Amino acid sequence: MTNGNKFADFVDIVYADDNWQYTVKVYFPEQFERFRSLIFRDGEKRYPQGGKSGAVFSRTDNERFVLKTMSRFELDAFKHCALKYIDYISMALMERKLTALCKIFGAFTVNATNKKTGQSVKSDLIVMEYLFYKRDIKQIWDLKGSLRNRLASTKNDNNGASSVLLDENYIQNMWRNQIYVSTHSKTAISQAIINDSHFLADQGIMDYSLLAGVCRGEEDEVIIGIVDYMRTFTFDKKVESAIKNAIPLTNSSTVISPELYCRRFYEAIDGYFAVAPDQWTSDSIFT
Repeated sequence: MTNGNKFADFVDIVYADDNWQYTVKVYFPEQFERFRSLIFRDGEKRYPQGGKSGAVFSRTDNERFVLKTMSRFELDAFKHCALKYIDYISMALMERKLTALCKIFGAFTVNATNKKTGQSVKSDLIVMEYLFYKRDIKQIWDLKGSLRNRLASTKNDNNGASSVLLDENYIQNMWRNQIYVSTHSKTAISQAIINDSHFLADQGIMDYSLLAGVCRGEEDEVIIGIVDYMRTFTFDKKVESAIKNAIPLTNSSTVISPELYCRRFYEAIDGYFAVAPDQWTSDSIFT
């Protein structure tokens, strides 16, 4: 179903149980279906669920996907670049180009209406991969390449889990526990970050993060992915940035253009991961 707007390609799925009626608006259904077929080459497990419509919903093993709510602004921003995103990731998969974007598999608006009370609840959602699926993670870092307001508390939460730490925590940690990667991994990380950040800048997107999880174990494997790539550089942000930069004796603007964000991001991330010394490394650089 479509209203003629190229950014409003969707189908509505309606189903109900004894108490609730649900309407799920699925954005770009055919494009995302083809995209998922590239990712899940062995096929998804499908389980018929729902009400009288006989709608079929897809799921995989527990924790395989993350269901994330979005603001209307974020949903609109994603709808504007969704087809380019699908093309970008599909091309990377087919041509084996490096990318670190955490994959999004679909975007939805869900309306749930209580049949007895008439109460209605609406949510805008994306379904994305869980980056640390079946991984035992001991620490997670959320990195933007900036030190402004990027220091998190290191106290554990009520469940004993470690908090997600930020850039300033990472810089402090580098002096005690630098994360080293192989030369090959360093090259791959750098190329993927450059590819993705330039793609996002071309779409006017900023404020994304690199999520890095350090696995438990002797080798301390690091899993990375770029997340939260939903915020675009809108007109109001352009005005805010221009005003702050024009006022003398003030701190630098917290809002920067997608191009500047792109450069700051990949330059900072490149410096966060050091190459591990090997037999080819000169001892002189460590003395």
